[in-house]
Amino acid sequence: MIGALAGSTKTLKTTVTAPTAGLEGRWLSVKEGKQPYVHFNHPISQISYGQPGNLTHRRFDKPRSSVTLGKQPAAGQMIVAAAVTPWEHVGKFKSVTWFPGTGPPTIAATPTAGSTISASTPIEITFSKPVKKILGPEYPKLSPEVDGKWSRPSPHTLKFVPAGFGVPLAADLKVELPEEMEIVQADGSTKNASEVTWEVPAGSEARLTQMLAELGYLPWKFTGEIVKKTPEAQVAAATTETPNGHFTPRWSDTPSGLKELWQGEKSVLIEGALMSYQERNGLEVDGVAGPEVWEAIMKSVIAGDVKPEKGAANGYTYVWVNESSPETVNVWHNGKMIVSDAPANTGIPGAETELGTHNVYVRYEETTMSGENPDGSHYNDPGIMWVSYFYEGDALHAFDRASYGSPQSLGCVEMPLEEAGLIWPYTPIGTPVTVNPA
Repeated sequence: MIGALAGSTKTLKTTVTAPTAGLEGRWLSVKEGKQPYVHFNHPISQISYGQPGNLTHRRFDKPRSSVTLGKQPAAGQMIVAAAVTPWEHVGKFKSVTWFPGTGPPTIAATPTAGSTISASTPIEITFSKPVKKILGPEYPKLSPEVDGKWSRPSPHTLKFVPAGFGVPLAADLKVELPEEMEIVQADGSTKNASEVTWEVPAGSEARLTQMLAELGYLPWKFTGEIVKKTPEAQVAAATTETPNGHFTPRWSDTPSGLKELWQGEKSVLIEGALMSYQERNGLEVDGVAGPEVWEAIMKSVIAGDVKPEKGAANGYTYVWVNESSPETVNVWHNGKMIVSDAPANTGIPGAETELGTHNVYVRYEETTMSGENPDGSHYNDPGIMWVSYFYEGDALHAFDRASYGSPQSLGCVEMPLEEAGLIWPYTPIGTPVTVNPA
């Protein structure tokens, strides 16, 4: 007392260890019409449960060992955490899954079956019965095949962690099952199926454009943030971490028409660049960035597999046709005019040449052309030389006429043999061709 009056103090520290409560089961079998209950190995005073970001918190006047999760769908999954005493924070959240007590095997997946995932998202599948009883010692098959590793965190659960490029972009990932089972859906209902599926979106068009420019398939170059030459970094750049930067023309004398396309209709140039990439890499040529294309182009970026510039079929070509009198064809390649104002014929009334910009999609040194004339009669012309189709039946090609410079064809762009032979090597698959009106 005297010490206290004199201002003397003494600090005491004590540590109180609160008991913990563990879940007695994380895979629950629920009878029809009943609510799922969670059971603990020690009475609890408070509990939190639900979906991340949408949790329910309850406190109890009297501790209890069993707690209902309320009215729920027949099957589902949520996270649960509890505390023994009313004054402490709830412990670590754990996942709880419940299934119907009867019927075929039921599966709950994380992320939920049918949802959208990223290329690197781990997949966890929880079965209503032990995995070995359903699948035996084997792991299920993934379609498409994905680099990664399966594990069995618990007797009821399988987990797959993707590696490398992960699940192909723009693909549907499927886990194939040995038989039909009940698959828990996002709304808690179940659906009979022999596979569990997720959707992986494509990468961004912005990143696709950057990569095509980096690999030399566009007349623009990209300067910006450096992406590491690893699968993980390339996937992140394609999906969630698009690099910042800017595009500049590769050549100082880029044609005005090409500049206008870049500002307004860039997609046709991207499509053509993709077609060129696909053709050069032995892929199906459709101008669409599907799963196979995304992975291939990311691998090309890592390997530094840049498109060569030397040679007529390499580098970048732009062709434009003017329907103003006299009609002409122009070819620009790698910063130089290869052909200027070469004489040409376009389509007659009723069989006009398609205006706008389209990409060369098939070509022949020599072929037979056949079809229907505007009056309903038919034609069949063998031996047509130096043919590059750019829109349906419209093509650049040689054709013998008494004169050139006016509409005379059935939609194609006709040229004298010599000019067509000079132009043809510069029009590989993917070359953009613009037809300007008169």
